[in-house]
Amino acid sequence: MVRGTSSSHDGSGLHPYAKRAPKPQKSSDPVVVVQQDEEYDAFVEVVDSMCKDRPVAIQLRNFLRKSQKKGSAEAVGPEIPFPDSYAKFDRLPTYWMAAHIESVTEGQITKSLLLSMEQVQHGITRVLFHSAHGTTDADYWPRGMLVKSVLSKNFRLRYAFLGFRLRDFKSTYLSPDNAVKLSFSPYIFTFNDAGVMTAIRHRDGAQGTIKPHQVVTRAFHPDKLWSDAAASFSLDGTSYTLSMFFEAPAGPWKYILDKKSSALANIADEATVQDPAHASFQEDSTFAEDLKRTAKQASLTKARETAKARKKSKPAVTLEGL
Repeated sequence: MVRGTSSSHDGSGLHPYAKRAPKPQKSSDPVVVVQQDEEYDAFVEVVDSMCKDRPVAIQLRNFLRKSQKKGSAEAVGPEIPFPDSYAKFDRLPTYWMAAHIESVTEGQITKSLLLSMEQVQHGITRVLFHSAHGTTDADYWPRGMLVKSVLSKNFRLRYAFLGFRLRDFKSTYLSPDNAVKLSFSPYIFTFNDAGVMTAIRHRDGAQGTIKPHQVVTRAFHPDKLWSDAAASFSLDGTSYTLSMFFEAPAGPWKYILDKKSSALANIADEATVQDPAHASFQEDSTFAEDLKRTAKQASLTKARETAKARKKSKPAVTLEGL
């Protein structure tokens, strides 16, 4: 059945009450319009069915009561908010981030894979979360998002707003040994034959400007390249934050949060992708225990390697890997 038709799903004419169903005010968003049409058609069909077959009303009432009771029981866990002190990202549990990543990537990046990656690079789960959402551990999120279901929905929208940054992560940025490649960054760099950076652009297409006195070579050391806000190059006391090569509001400045994290409070207005029906996910706090064991194992492994290579100096990471 399509909005505006005069026939029921069984081919007969609509009951007069069904014909009088109020139509929603048409949205300018085509995604919302599709949802409005589906809701309207469902409403008309239900009213039409109840009017023609009264026992259907009893069946529907019983179904609704059962669904509401079940929904209330299931909502107890997810609706328990985080404490007020958690309104800063360094307090957001890593297990929640892992469950969120597995959800938004539709299982492409599983909690099991994240644990394997943690063995190679401790803290990589938080890195992936922050890179995908344009946040850092130092940022705050609005207190209204302390409710877990609200936090989940808004960060799904934030993930969409930033362009689904983890969509091709496994095929593009993950090495066979589960190490994350240096190129995992919202920035793209161009170096000439002499090893001097000649261009920098953001993955959203914005082109940065390198001034004559800003000389960056492959000898510089990268730090937090995954971050729009914190990515930097440094060498011998000279340091460049990569966002400084762009004029606001272009490039990274479109995604970097202000001190009040206003963009998170207004995320529903910024995002163009609607939150899907399967947005919720099951938290797994056992991930935290697994993460502790993984970190301990990684620490022991690192200690053994350090003991073996005590007389050898490991070269610092430079831009040669880009």
